[in-house]
Amino acid sequence: PLIPFDYNMEAFCNDRNALVALAAWDESTLRDVVNEVAESGAGTLAADLISHCLCPLPEDRPKSFDEILAHPFWKDQRQMRKAKKKSSSKGSKKEKQAPKEKRRMAV
Repeated sequence: PLIPFDYNMEAFCNDRNALVALAAWDESTLRDVVNEVAESGAGTLAADLISHCLCPLPEDRPKSFDEILAHPFWKDQRQMRKAKKKSSSKGSKKEKQAPKEKRRMAV
């Protein structure tokens, strides 16, 4: 998590800790988060998208949700889903064809 919480503490303390962590947010913290995202397996495009959204300076962040959706990460995700869907549908066709071939051999 970006900000570790001790859920046994009172809500006020959690809010205070979160505000302190946010006040200390800087380029170094951003680099740490981006590295964690990239190393988690999400990939460099995910890390790039997150780094843009979490920039410490508001003027460096995306100006709209449309700008976020235009990021190459989403195009890459769509392509991966299409490829996965295509490969899984090929696999299910092969499974359906296999019993027919077995029947032919049995005759």
